[in-house]
Amino acid sequence: MLLLLFVASIAFISARVRAVQLICPRYTDVCHLKDWNVASDGYAILDQLNDTTGLLSLNRLLTPILDGPMLRRLAPFGNLTVYRSDVETLHLTTDCTLQSISLRRTELSSIIFETNAHLHTLDIVIAPLAAVPFTLAKLENLKQLVISVTHIAELDLTVFYPLKELLHLEFTQNQLASLVGAPPGERVASKVKKILIRLNPLTTVDLNLFAPFAELEFLDLSGNRIKSLSGSLRAHQLRHITLESNALRKLNLCTWDGLGSVEWLELSFNRLQQIPACLQKLPNVTELLFDHNRLTHLPLESFADLAQLRELHLTFNQIATISFGSPLPDGLRRLELFHNCLFHSDVALLRCIRIRTQPYTLSHSPTTRIPLTSAGKTGLYKDKEKMDPEHYYYYYYYYYFNYYYQHYYNTYTCFYTHEAYSHSIDLTVEKCWNE
Repeated sequence: MLLLLFVASIAFISARVRAVQLICPRYTDVCHLKDWNVASDGYAILDQLNDTTGLLSLNRLLTPILDGPMLRRLAPFGNLTVYRSDVETLHLTTDCTLQSISLRRTELSSIIFETNAHLHTLDIVIAPLAAVPFTLAKLENLKQLVISVTHIAELDLTVFYPLKELLHLEFTQNQLASLVGAPPGERVASKVKKILIRLNPLTTVDLNLFAPFAELEFLDLSGNRIKSLSGSLRAHQLRHITLESNALRKLNLCTWDGLGSVEWLELSFNRLQQIPACLQKLPNVTELLFDHNRLTHLPLESFADLAQLRELHLTFNQIATISFGSPLPDGLRRLELFHNCLFHSDVALLRCIRIRTQPYTLSHSPTTRIPLTSAGKTGLYKDKEKMDPEHYYYYYYYYYFNYYYQHYYNTYTCFYTHEAYSHSIDLTVEKCWNE
């Protein structure tokens, strides 16, 4: 027993007393400084770094405050990453010339920004931060802001209006329950191109809040709990809209306007019971993803005005009927209807549609396996290589939970209401609407 206590004491002491380490791998411009205690070790160790160091990574930084004096000594390196640290406060001063700051797995809860024209990128991942500081507007040339896995519950988009150079705005896996912003009609000189608000407990979103971002090209609201969308989406440069993995039962695009640039609309893994109304509001859309929903009817006339449509994904629904009010767009190259509730008669009618594409499968058999040729587009593995390792597994389990939930829900519904069929057909014959 005494021996065990002695060994445990030695292990505890060795865990608390760590020598500072400086590691600079050859042929790279990155240096790693571990277990640095500024109070006891001082800044002398920084003198060992040369001018070629472009990124300094501080692993287990043993200080609660990252402020002016310290940041000034680190500024020559340009880019700073702090990982697994006790840092609680960030105070960025005017004379700090760092271009990029990344804080990951810290105790950060307080941020103070002075007017600064040097910082371009700010990443905060895994921290008890409860609010976005209003002093953020003092970062005159900030281009990218990423805040993930924090305690932030409300996001006021007006905080970002003064940031004239901001291009990328991302809030992933926080505790956001509400979005607020300026009233409709607010004029903002914003250059934001990409907004990602993902994996939060949001249940409703007012689309009018995004109107001030006139140059927005990419809007990602995936992985939330959105049940309803209000307001109107107006963005003349918007190209990509992602609403996958939410709880939407219906979507009406009739109030949307100025979306002639939209090329991609993704609504996979929702609870849609019908095809969204007024798809003609997206005249140049090339890809529609409605897979893993609860669609029961497929009105082909909904897609009649989409001359640029190339791919239509409808797998894993409960589609039992199809209305042939008009032919599908001539440019359609890919139509996926795996795992639905279609009969032989529906297949016979579909043979009358000419689609210049490869043969595809119509199936709702519970034993049929889903092909993963387009998995990168369905969201299961989306941006896997770019995903932050700290919360990659959250994505992994979240999407697979949604996948299996929708799969078994739809399979149960089809199996007990329709006879199962599985067909593979070649739709290369001419149109026969008059036959």
